[in-house]
Amino acid sequence: MIGILIKNNEKTLFTGLPKETEKLEKQLAGIGLNVPLQEVNLSNHNDIGYELEIYAQSQIDMEVASRIILHDNIGQLNDLMLYISQGDSDKMNDRICESHAETISDLYSELTTPPEIETTDKLVIRTTMNYKANFYEPADCIVEKAIAIPHEEYSALINITDNCYDFIADNQECMYYDRLAELKYSHCTYNDVNQKSELLKSLIDNRNQLNTLDIGLLRSCVKRITVSHSCVIEAEFTNGVIIKNETERSDDNGSGSKCKDNPCQATSN
Repeated sequence: MIGILIKNNEKTLFTGLPKETEKLEKQLAGIGLNVPLQEVNLSNHNDIGYELEIYAQSQIDMEVASRIILHDNIGQLNDLMLYISQGDSDKMNDRICESHAETISDLYSELTTPPEIETTDKLVIRTTMNYKANFYEPADCIVEKAIAIPHEEYSALINITDNCYDFIADNQECMYYDRLAELKYSHCTYNDVNQKSELLKSLIDNRNQLNTLDIGLLRSCVKRITVSHSCVIEAEFTNGVIIKNETERSDDNGSGSKCKDNPCQATSN
């Protein structure tokens, strides 16, 4: 975040960028600058009638501030900082530090212009394929494999994207993020833990406590159950969550594994 200190007559404003355009305009109006953001110059000279100082905190802030030139305005700077804030901080830092742009307008154009795609024998699309991503900055993705699915399954996929689909699970090896090719291409990632957790919730919600075993529900919710020699029971649910009892069977807790007075002989009919 870049700090801006503006002194206009006897009023002072200190604010940080980026900020919503309407909110920033109201702040400027509060110190008597009732003009569009594009008319608020960032350079101190005798014609502007106010004093302005810029404070850079991080490496990205300093890189941006070093590119401010005469007649750049606060609207340009706010747009640039807003775009930077919406991207991955590490990637943005690398791109800005490596940039040869000399002004903030050139830097903004460079960051928002899609990079040239190298020739490849595979289809490349520009999109984002992360599940519930925190931000949606497009990246170049290579299509490793294309499969044909029935129209009904495709319609279900585009209408309910969070469901678990066998044709996706069966092709997980083609969906990965290659760190070595990070600067060239991204491969879509697939993780169905969240979908399976939501499915479990839908199966369990609104069900009353059962006094008998529901085999169908058990098979739908539990992947495996293991019982150790000391009777520690461990259940793994379909979303990967594991629960187990911590009380082992022993001779000291009244439920020993050895037969005491009972000969433990099976009765024959």
